[in-house]
Amino acid sequence: LSATATRYRVGDSFSYRQTTVYGAVSHQLTKVTAVDENQVILNNGSAVLDTMGNLIKDNAGTRNPPRINVPADIKIGKQWNTAYIITSPSNNKITVAYSYKVVSIETIVTPAGSFMAFKIEGTAWTSRRARTEHTYWLDTKTLMLVKDRWETRDWGNYNYDGRLLELVSFERSRDS
Repeated sequence: LSATATRYRVGDSFSYRQTTVYGAVSHQLTKVTAVDENQVILNNGSAVLDTMGNLIKDNAGTRNPPRINVPADIKIGKQWNTAYIITSPSNNKITVAYSYKVVSIETIVTPAGSFMAFKIEGTAWTSRRARTEHTYWLDTKTLMLVKDRWETRDWGNYNYDGRLLELVSFERSRDS
């Protein structure tokens, strides 16, 4: 998929099942509600991506610069670092630094079907001394997120959180 390819169209929808490390299950429907030359607006602005699929904003806050989840030259062995400041809705700021690596291409089965996917592993540290282990899978044809798993622990291991997100269904808009 080229860096200039259209990855998102207004009307695209993605349904995910989220399971927390504590076993709570919820469902999340994401719809593309607007696209321009720089951004993809999801659910009327509750989340914003750049046109490559990199996260700018979600319910946790706005990232400056965006978190690079989808490098333009993705391939097995690709490594990259991404660092940003996230500003929460209450204006708290946290610095986050991730190191990622594409470790393989593998078949991933989710409720939405079977996908050949890039497996990407990463580790992050925050200015609040928390460490996150992040593994996610992107469909090799579309770079669509099909599965996402992360776990976070603070420095003293007093706080622990995490989730597994799996694609349940998706519909690509036929509109151009």
